[in-house]
Amino acid sequence: AIGRFIKDKKINVAIKELEQVMKKRLAIPFTGELAHRKGPMGAGKFPVKASKNFIILLKSLNANSTNNGMDLDKTIIKEITPNKAPDQLHRFGSMKFKRTHIKLKAVEIK
Repeated sequence: AIGRFIKDKKINVAIKELEQVMKKRLAIPFTGELAHRKGPMGAGKFPVKASKNFIILLKSLNANSTNNGMDLDKTIIKEITPNKAPDQLHRFGSMKFKRTHIKLKAVEIK
């Protein structure tokens, strides 16, 4: 849901909007097993911890774009691909942890 929310936006705009999500001022639209809410958006949530991790990834993408000589005013997030990582078992196999690989790709618009 966060990937759909920030796709086709500029990197700085996406960081600012995710900071608003962390302050619980802007909700991210979710689809699926959520109840409908009042307003034009429908169902939404405030994924604070996931937004914090996405901000770290977007700042890294911003620095990589700068090092590759891309103009940040014309750069947008074009591709976000989350993939399920292998499960890590805790000691004695009693707990499983969720892991995800995220691929971010930025493109400069001409």
